[in-house]
Amino acid sequence: MPTNEKRPAGNGADSTTTGCTQYIAGLHRRRAASWRTEPLHSGHRDPWRYDDPEPTERMVDGYRDAVEHLGILGLTAAPRIPEMRVLWRRGGDDQRLVRMLAERWEVAA
Repeated sequence: MPTNEKRPAGNGADSTTTGCTQYIAGLHRRRAASWRTEPLHSGHRDPWRYDDPEPTERMVDGYRDAVEHLGILGLTAAPRIPEMRVLWRRGGDDQRLVRMLAERWEVAA
């Protein structure tokens, strides 16, 4: 900080470059580690999922229960499009729940 500044150090005006460089260095380490491993059956070396699988019925039921629980508390759940599509296909109360979520978030599933 320049000497003519009257603000104390650590007031939020400090540079965040250190945090960014640490994050980028971590990404480089992850990439380097992925090249040291054998390819997985998917052909990728990194175990991170590239293509999310279709949600299971249990995942969809859990999402529905979470949406209903948050609704009771006066909160709106985050939209999860794959789960919302399965709920829509079920029809009935599940479809009404998806419609409510889509309207609140202005999402087109």
